[in-house]
Amino acid sequence: MRAREGRRALPPELARLRRRMALASSALMALVLAASLAGAWLWSARGYASEADAALQQAAGESPLAGDGAAAVAVAGPYPVVRLSLAGGSAADATGALSGADAAALAAAVPEGAASGSVTALGREWRFERLDTGSVAGGSGAESFSAGDGAGGTVLLVDVTKASFALRSLGLVLAAAWLAGSALAAVACRALASRALVPAAEAWERQERFVADASHELKTPLASMSATLDALTASPGRTVGEQARWTGYLRQDLDEMDGLVRGLLDAARGPAADGVGTCDASAVASGLVGRVAARAATRGVSLSASVAPGTVVACAEGDLSAVLGELVANAVKYADEGGSVAVSAARRGRRVAVSVSNTGPGIAPADVPRVFDRLWRGDAARTRGSGAEGYGLGLSIARRRAEALGGSISCESDPGRLTTFTFELPAR
Repeated sequence: MRAREGRRALPPELARLRRRMALASSALMALVLAASLAGAWLWSARGYASEADAALQQAAGESPLAGDGAAAVAVAGPYPVVRLSLAGGSAADATGALSGADAAALAAAVPEGAASGSVTALGREWRFERLDTGSVAGGSGAESFSAGDGAGGTVLLVDVTKASFALRSLGLVLAAAWLAGSALAAVACRALASRALVPAAEAWERQERFVADASHELKTPLASMSATLDALTASPGRTVGEQARWTGYLRQDLDEMDGLVRGLLDAARGPAADGVGTCDASAVASGLVGRVAARAATRGVSLSASVAPGTVVACAEGDLSAVLGELVANAVKYADEGGSVAVSAARRGRRVAVSVSNTGPGIAPADVPRVFDRLWRGDAARTRGSGAEGYGLGLSIARRRAEALGGSISCESDPGRLTTFTFELPAR
């Protein structure tokens, strides 16, 4: 289909469906991605918190209680620990890492009544835990202390500034990853939605093609019937028997319309198996000339057929009539006033070439390669004065039919003199 005819745009209805599909699927993927990244961040945060708690527990186990006279120990590693001893309204860092003023400021930041938690002081972030010293008079061993309560106590604090910074950085990285992933998901979902709608788009295109082809194909026999009826009504005094010639043409047109409808329905269902059969090209050509004669007479165009009897071709009569009928109708349409249309046939080896020629303005050499393109029509000079109307479908349809029969159609034109279309197909 010529690379899908340049990737034709989707119809508006399918385009809206594609947008809805892409939005729904990309939103779902964004939610799944967000949940996954949030889970990764929470898992990392839980890991940092566990490490900080482990550092506190290690410090609590290794460091002696305040007041026992031993030196306090600062835990090495990424989580530095300080040990504040609270007594008499003052605070001191037993590890020696903080000055007295810093120790007092840190102790003041610890909430009164809290046994553990997190605080921000001295430009850093800390996790703390109080140790039970049993030094509070009347205490139960689970009392909370502050620097100013006049009681003793010990508070262990671990510096989690680096861990908090790492968590914030990780959050920013994951947020950027979510944005990038969501954008890529949106692009991928749109591409997948477009691919998923390819069968629907092809079905839609077949439907539109069927409607256009049906309109055009039925136009030719209808025009012939109209001209035949005009010829009948022009002689109202004559009997039906006397006008049997015209009524016979009407019957042939009706039969052709029936065959066209059946053929179009078969084409709309998709590719079919190759047809079989043979027919006499001379009989088909003579019948077509007779049926189109009334229409040609209205423009003063003369018709002739020169096909030797017994010229048998390998296709059904209806198929040959459809292709040749389009070529003859096209020739009559574009012939000049008082011009002529001639149908002839010649055997070329194992093939038969049926030619349809007409006098008239012809086709410009640059336009000859395009005459079989769908929806293409020549310039106004070719149709001026001919009353020709159409949609640029007839020759395209004829070529598809010819190729389906194992044949081909070509065009030669001498502008201002003669135009010839040649239909070649296997002989029998």
